[in-house]
Amino acid sequence: MAAEPSAEIIYGHNAKSKEELRQQIESKDWENLLTRVPVKAGDFFYVSSDTMHAIGAGIMVLETQ
Repeated sequence: MAAEPSAEIIYGHNAKSKEELRQQIESKDWENLLTRVPVKAGDFFYVSSDTMHAIGAGIMVLETQ
């Protein structure tokens, strides 16, 4: 992984129930819903296929499936 200094990934969410997830999505409350993780070059993350995830700006990754 290569990453700029302030780079982060989205790795899962903070909703405690399906209802809370639905409410946060409908209200577009992304800051409270999404779990953001700071990253740096060389980091490794295992992301299971059922985990919501996304890469942020300034990141280059190798994603094997």
